[in-house]
Amino acid sequence: VFFCYRRGGKDGLPFPTGPCNPTNKVQCESCARVLEDPNNCPLPQDREFITNALARNWQALKFADQELRGEKDIVLAAVRSGGLAIKYASEELQADRDVAIEAVKQTWQVYQKLNKKLRSDSEIAKCATQQDWHSLKYITKDLKTNHDLMRIAVQQSWQSFEFLVLEMRRKRDLALLAVQQSWKAFLHVPPELRNDRELALLAVRQHGQALGLASEQLRADREVVLEAIRQDWRALQHAMPPVKDDKEIVAEAVQRNGFALRHSSEDLRSHPELVASAMKQQWPSVGVAVMPLFPAEDGLDPAFWNGLTDRSGIKGKLRPAVPIGICN
Repeated sequence: VFFCYRRGGKDGLPFPTGPCNPTNKVQCESCARVLEDPNNCPLPQDREFITNALARNWQALKFADQELRGEKDIVLAAVRSGGLAIKYASEELQADRDVAIEAVKQTWQVYQKLNKKLRSDSEIAKCATQQDWHSLKYITKDLKTNHDLMRIAVQQSWQSFEFLVLEMRRKRDLALLAVQQSWKAFLHVPPELRNDRELALLAVRQHGQALGLASEQLRADREVVLEAIRQDWRALQHAMPPVKDDKEIVAEAVQRNGFALRHSSEDLRSHPELVASAMKQQWPSVGVAVMPLFPAEDGLDPAFWNGLTDRSGIKGKLRPAVPIGICN
């Protein structure tokens, strides 16, 4: 910031804002404009001075003359101090690979401003991706299938997996790396990998209802379904019909929440032991059970309900039934 210490302008009148000095903290219009045009910059234009200035602040390159901004060693010193200094370099040096690498090492945002040739350089792209996976947005088409580059991105964040091209999302090692970080990456796994048992187990152990994303074959796999239910009983709804008819699996779900009975087969929803277990967890869950096969002539078997109340622990908690004949 420059101050001329004048009290007034050419017209002899004092400045409305007061003297132009650091004590007053006010610049006159002339001093405020002095930095707008680098060609009018009062900084000495010699190599030693500019080099020392760059050691303090990379923006000093903005005020160097055209000749100095075209010298590679000075520009390299600037971008090593701050990558964004590359925008003040000459056009020739902005397209220089060595300068680009040093600039991107300082800040990955420089990568998006580089020309296509430099952005297609795998080493430069790697420098950017190692800092922030969002740089994938700016890589060229030929690098989108670079396995090493994609692995760096996925290692940094599972969220990058969504933005990989299909060919890369089909790579099992990348899918594993992503799903290990978050089950949500399983949402973006292609169909052929949704039949991968290890991937599915990784997902359902984090979020049971990820079972719904697995293939039909895995949704019929007892171990996969059990792991999902242990994480979230509601995962039973995504199991295939044969598994929903498996008493052991349904019992596992019902022990966690009685209303899991809703997702079992019709036969098991009328199984006395399972209904009793469900009622022990949440007695209103009897509402999702299928009424047992009562004798057709009366439609009710008191022994069944008496047995349920004994096993479920709610005996004595229910009000006595009121015969219909004495209701008002």
